[in-house]
Amino acid sequence: MKKRVIILLSAALIAVSLFFCSCDWEINGIKESVQKEINNTSPTEAKTGIANPVEIQDSIDEVNEKAGTEMKDVDAEDVVYSIIKADVVIGQVQFTYKDADFTYRAAKTEDDISGVYAEFDGEIQAAGDAVAKNQSPKAISDTEFYARWFTDDNVQYSLYSDGAVRADFEMMYDELK
Repeated sequence: MKKRVIILLSAALIAVSLFFCSCDWEINGIKESVQKEINNTSPTEAKTGIANPVEIQDSIDEVNEKAGTEMKDVDAEDVVYSIIKADVVIGQVQFTYKDADFTYRAAKTEDDISGVYAEFDGEIQAAGDAVAKNQSPKAISDTEFYARWFTDDNVQYSLYSDGAVRADFEMMYDELK
């Protein structure tokens, strides 16, 4: 009698184990899929959160036409023009200046368009929510800076850099403002 109980309990334990192992494989499959996405994400993307659809554009004119903005062109390396389709269309220019990466954005909105989340005043928040309208450039760290400004027709512009020195960031900000 004891043998039958032990055999039944062992069989039940094996069945339950197999069931949970098969569930774990599914969970691991999902984990692997998510990990692949994370591994294929640049450090900037990982820092900025979930991405909206981005469409590459051929010129600053195309960006301005689709976003309804008047962004200025930049004299820099590795310039990439794009628009981001969010609640509003955001114009974006990513470029490298003196070995530092910059992101320049514009949209007709007062909502945050920075896509940057960092520690401001002791808490993690969106850069556009932490930096006042038309505030001079704000240092996030020694090499990370953010600025946002508005035009009279309520178009918001922002400039972000990770890796710049303050003087280069301020020069680029003055040029684009």
